[in-house]
Amino acid sequence: MKIIYRITETLNKAKNAFKRYPLVMALIILSALCFIVVIAKDQSFMGGIKGEFSSAIRFAYFFMLAAVMAMFVSLFFEGLSQSAKTQENINRNKLIKISVTILSTIFLLGIGKTVLFSDPTLFEFENKYIYFGLLLGLTSGCFFAAKLFYHSDFIAYLIKIFTSAFISVSYSVIMLVGLFSIYFAINKLLGIEISDKIYSSTFVILMMPFNVGIFLSNYPRASASFDNYKLSKPIKALIIYILVPIFVVYITILYLYFAKIIITAEIPQGMIVELVIWFSIFEVMLMFVLGKIEDSKVVEGFKKYFPIIILPIMGMMFYAIIFRIREYGITENRFFVLAAGIFATLSNLYYVFYRKNSNITIPIILAATILISTLGPISAYRVSAESQNNRLAKILEKNNMLLRREVVPSSDISDEDKAEIVQIVEYMTEKHRPWESKYLPNDYKNTEENFEKLFGFSHKYSSSTKEDLSYFYEGNSSIDLTGYSRLMEFELYSDVEDSKTIGNYKVSSNNGIATIEYKIGEKYNKLFSFDMKDVLNKLRVLKVSNETIVLEDLSIKGNSKGIVYKVVFTQLNESGIKEGESIQYMKFYLITGNLK
Repeated sequence: MKIIYRITETLNKAKNAFKRYPLVMALIILSALCFIVVIAKDQSFMGGIKGEFSSAIRFAYFFMLAAVMAMFVSLFFEGLSQSAKTQENINRNKLIKISVTILSTIFLLGIGKTVLFSDPTLFEFENKYIYFGLLLGLTSGCFFAAKLFYHSDFIAYLIKIFTSAFISVSYSVIMLVGLFSIYFAINKLLGIEISDKIYSSTFVILMMPFNVGIFLSNYPRASASFDNYKLSKPIKALIIYILVPIFVVYITILYLYFAKIIITAEIPQGMIVELVIWFSIFEVMLMFVLGKIEDSKVVEGFKKYFPIIILPIMGMMFYAIIFRIREYGITENRFFVLAAGIFATLSNLYYVFYRKNSNITIPIILAATILISTLGPISAYRVSAESQNNRLAKILEKNNMLLRREVVPSSDISDEDKAEIVQIVEYMTEKHRPWESKYLPNDYKNTEENFEKLFGFSHKYSSSTKEDLSYFYEGNSSIDLTGYSRLMEFELYSDVEDSKTIGNYKVSSNNGIATIEYKIGEKYNKLFSFDMKDVLNKLRVLKVSNETIVLEDLSIKGNSKGIVYKVVFTQLNESGIKEGESIQYMKFYLITGNLK
């Protein structure tokens, strides 16, 4: 009965979120309603085809960002009000609140217009970094906004926030599983079909208004004092007797590897970056929580020495990152890894010199790192473009192919340099706009003819310089089928003229060109085609720039003759056969639907 009472009490408290944060809840509900409209119209949630996105999806993301910004501003005002001690302070705070409200509204409208409503496509190029960077940065800001003026109890305050998040997510997931089970039972036992749209809409409602309502109803107040907060005994035991020993063993293994590469004079493996970066981030989180444990000698020793011990390991990680950057230049992924490493390093330096502080600086560093990495002149997007431009310029100058910043075509260069030029141009045309490159025409299309005209050689450079290339989708991520109604699987070889028909769709290959046709009446009409080598070249670029390949990175999207289509590659392989030739093999899903 006690459990039922607690659950009922929590659900009843959810209405307090509307009283305390009415604007935030209103914006979340508006965002959820817009997402439901998108679901009803079978539209996609993420980037792609020009003209595909209605106002609904744009407003959905706009209201979501507005809700997070409203939450940040509300929490800041809450903390500001608590800091007022005199009438003069109260009057000053009123002026600050008016100014912040006006500026934040102008900023929000400007970002919405620039990122969400001006571009015909959604979240392409730097816009996705700006939007999600702001979303994450403001979310991180919500951790400390209310405690900027009084933060001696900040560790307990943040633990309370994450406890509230855990409770709200738990309730939402349990409700979701329960309702999905009911839908399934209705379908199987009563024969009543439940549309996928019902499932998706239920997910949106439970994970947005319901989840956020419970979360905000339990959100700690800035006026509450948590100075006497103590971790529960089970949590303390988990940290002291399980987590701390695991971290000690793990860093010992890293030091053994460190010693190995020094003795053998090896270059650190690229994998060391992932192993260290995630470990260091979890270590920063653990050190934060350890601030509430003061009665354990083990914990005191860990807090005193571990941030110092981990710094040489961080140095090794930076060496591995910089080594890769010197070889291939900076890409967005490498920039974010570097930024995460800087965040972890600064946090550990803070722990070394300010062991008795409130730790509010940690989320401030996190928010600053996220915002700097995604906005402004030194964002990941802009720095990556500049780095690849410099890398291209270096190769062109080395081969006397630059004259007054203009490219001079030449075929008399090494295959290795040809390969690098191809990779850079592929990267700049896939991940960036051509005009962002200093050496490509503003309207450049990366076709065989244009490439050869500009650089003097074919981008089908000698395969003797290329390693065999392969990719296999392991089924560890879902495929977004929103807006599509049919899924078919095909496979092709570039050296075999072949065709396969499924329903009204026919896929054929001829000299490495894959053509997709659709039967209308008795005649097949071409929908689109693609060069198999272009797909493999894109894979090669992604393998250089990304640590992991995401399905959507390789997909081909478009629409033709009233049909919207997407090609998702599940297996790719390229093997060199003889000078200048190679064989490509690919297996893919052709996913289609009617254009709305």
